[in-house]
Amino acid sequence: MPQPTAILVVGGTSSGVGKTTVACGLMAAFARRGLTVQPFKCGPDFLDGMHHEEAVRAGGAAPRRCVNLDGWMMGGAAAVRAAFGRHARGADVCVVEGVMGLHDGRDGVSDVGSTAEIAKTLGAPVVLAVNAGAMCRSAAAMVLGYLAYDPDLRVGGVVANHVSGMVHKTWVADALKDPRLVDAGTGRPVVFAGALPKDTGMSVPERHLGLHMPRDEGGEDGAAAAARFRRLAAAVEEHLDLDALLALGRSATPPATPPAVPGGRRAGRRVLFLLPGEPSGAR
Repeated sequence: MPQPTAILVVGGTSSGVGKTTVACGLMAAFARRGLTVQPFKCGPDFLDGMHHEEAVRAGGAAPRRCVNLDGWMMGGAAAVRAAFGRHARGADVCVVEGVMGLHDGRDGVSDVGSTAEIAKTLGAPVVLAVNAGAMCRSAAAMVLGYLAYDPDLRVGGVVANHVSGMVHKTWVADALKDPRLVDAGTGRPVVFAGALPKDTGMSVPERHLGLHMPRDEGGEDGAAAAARFRRLAAAVEEHLDLDALLALGRSATPPATPPAVPGGRRAGRRVLFLLPGEPSGAR
């Protein structure tokens, strides 16, 4: 596939740790640098993609449509790679937001349908979002577990979310210097990309069973959402190491994609909806 400059998969230790906040912040901040950002979302979620596009717009760029990637619904790795390759063309950086916890998917015994599956399919490093609001050294133990759980998966970076201040950030950063925390793809230490402070004004607002739509927040023009994404982009620029994350993303090794793409998985006659970007995807 034509390789973009950088590919980052934003995974989380669970739902609710701030994956969408981190992913949207990175997209807005990269767009503010003048980079062409292509958003992707693991799984059949359309609300997150709407936030991705608004984040890129708030960064001062015309957004490219967010594309859903799902190994189970799309029929396998070849379809995922082909879809990614088509939509990644012309992008400087591709940011893929994960779903649920990093290893959560179709069932409890495989990685099918998970963020981990997509990261391995794309040969991309995971940036693991950790809610450090009630921990510091324990964050290192948690990251070590995610590194050990699947040796074929690259966890290359960590972002700590909900930190309380500089002392808290320093303790987390010191803990993550543990020499056992090594990126399996490069043999180098896992990158501590920084920590985002507790700030409810930056978080993507949630409601029962999902997120609010971006334009629910500030009237028809979405002014409140745009302001929030600009604030988030500024926080990401201040608190995260964007250069280190771009370098990490450039270490991705996506495999070649065959030109033929199998159709998606069918579910009898119950066609519910068609995801953006992939007419041959989930159906």
